[in-house]
Amino acid sequence: MTSIKDSKKIKSGNKTYFIPDENQSEDYTRLKFEMQNKFNLNLKSRDEIIKVLISYLTQGDYINFSVQKLNLSILRTDIKSFFPSVSKHILYQKLNNSNILNNDSLNILKEFIFTSKVEGIPLGFQFSNHLAEFFLEDFDNDIKLFFQPIMYFRYVDDILIINYDDSKDRKTREKNENEMKDLISRLLSKYELKINSKKTEVSFLNQSNLKKDIDFNYLGYRFYTRQEKLYISISKEKYLKILNKIKNDFYKYKKNKSSNKAFWTLYYRLVNILFGITSYNKNGKKFKFGMGYNYRYINDQTMIKELVYEIKKLVFSCRLNSYKTNTLLSIIKYDQSPLEIINKRFNYIKLTGNQMKLIKKRLNANNIPIDKNFSKRIFYLIY
Repeated sequence: MTSIKDSKKIKSGNKTYFIPDENQSEDYTRLKFEMQNKFNLNLKSRDEIIKVLISYLTQGDYINFSVQKLNLSILRTDIKSFFPSVSKHILYQKLNNSNILNNDSLNILKEFIFTSKVEGIPLGFQFSNHLAEFFLEDFDNDIKLFFQPIMYFRYVDDILIINYDDSKDRKTREKNENEMKDLISRLLSKYELKINSKKTEVSFLNQSNLKKDIDFNYLGYRFYTRQEKLYISISKEKYLKILNKIKNDFYKYKKNKSSNKAFWTLYYRLVNILFGITSYNKNGKKFKFGMGYNYRYINDQTMIKELVYEIKKLVFSCRLNSYKTNTLLSIIKYDQSPLEIINKRFNYIKLTGNQMKLIKKRLNANNIPIDKNFSKRIFYLIY
């Protein structure tokens, strides 16, 4: 079997991801489940965390989103270059002390622990997040002990700590903020890790003497309060990533504008970005994506409205005939609120025979048979 250090790799920004082959995937999935069971790991999904966070801030008021009348401090940070920064010495010591993984599993982990060709925990393998969770177990306990938070959330290396704020004046608040940042830095340093200063912010909710609204980003969302109501939007950073992706799709289309297939490829790519999409991944497993699922908890229409405006400009810049223009505009059509767009759903798994024929015709996919694998094949033809 291919060793970890010799696995295929891809670069995405400043991160390196490892790509397991078929044999590795089988063994690494087995290792993932062994770690999950023996270490009693409970990896919460992004959706679970966001739902609990909203529920706490509003006390379950999903209709009016009224925020509770409390004085709170909210520390949001992440761990700088977390995966490659993990101390393999500390990790191996912790694995040895636990002494519950079988020898085959330990040998797999030793492949990257005892080589200089892999920094920290390798990204992209089935067990990567589980190993990270195991490594940060003691750090989580330290947070609970020293911060004694009301609520503590951590999604891999993204951290949010909520506590009561007892600041009586701005000077005390500033002191409390600095102490929180200093404390989390010291706790991370125990494990040879550092906070990402650029992504560290403290937000305060104060409804008494120091009037203050919260405004912070977490896991791609922006949370802010106005007049005792919680607003949830997409963060500016994620919004720009989505907009750039859409602009890139329009750019690709304009390079091949005369092709009917290119038009429908653009159409389905736009649908896949904005709606809640159900399809198959490369391993044939069902998965959900698109803004409709990734940002399902948004209640503030501002950024979606802005995105609709930008898409309209891109559509009209193509100078299409009225049929094609209206076809693209139909994707972003809504009656009362732009939020209706991300409530739309498209399921590639449950296509009818007529839908398959139509997509096949639009994408000039004569070589793809209409069978149980149609959805998987046609989806990856789009990209």
